Amino acid sequence: MKITCSTVGEFLENLDAAESVHRATVFYNSTSRPLNEAKTSWEMYYQLSAVLLFSDDTQALLEMGVICGIDRDTADGGKDGSLKGEALHNLAKAHCDQNKLTMLPGILDA
Repeated sequence: MKITCSTVGEFLENLDAAESVHRATVFYNSTSRPLNEAKTSWEMYYQLSAVLLFSDDTQALLEMGVICGIDRDTADGGKDGSLKGEALHNLAKAHCDQNKLTMLPGILDA
């Protein structure tokens, strides 16, 4: 089974609903995609994934991915996407730390 979430909040809610998390590990990934040939603007993404374990011995792949915004490497640009991605990562990390879960770079795939 696979559970796909559209926000970090939904992801964390599903983490809490599971009996446990496989290897007590949540995986994260930040990626970017260039928006132009000059590579002066990038769309920034943040992803989380984990394998949930339930009391009836079932498992589920839990995943979440969001577009954080756009980073621009121009005179009028900013790092809005990276800043939002960092804020989402800090939210997930605080939750994982509180629940004794390890965060490692990478993404689980079905």
